[in-house]
Amino acid sequence: MTKTRSAFSAEGKYFITETFTDSFPDRVGIRQEFTYEDDDGGERSATSLINDARGILNWLYENT
Repeated sequence: MTKTRSAFSAEGKYFITETFTDSFPDRVGIRQEFTYEDDDGGERSATSLINDARGILNWLYENT
């Protein structure tokens, strides 16, 4: 899922694009990837793995 939104800073208005990707690896669990980019060239990314029962149940609750 990709979201684009605007925000404000001391320098004015700018746009942010956030991408969330969930995948299901061969092992039990859910891999989540997040990327952030703004129109000023800033970017960051993070990856996490949900492999505990409570985390998977929470993911199912939030995404169904």
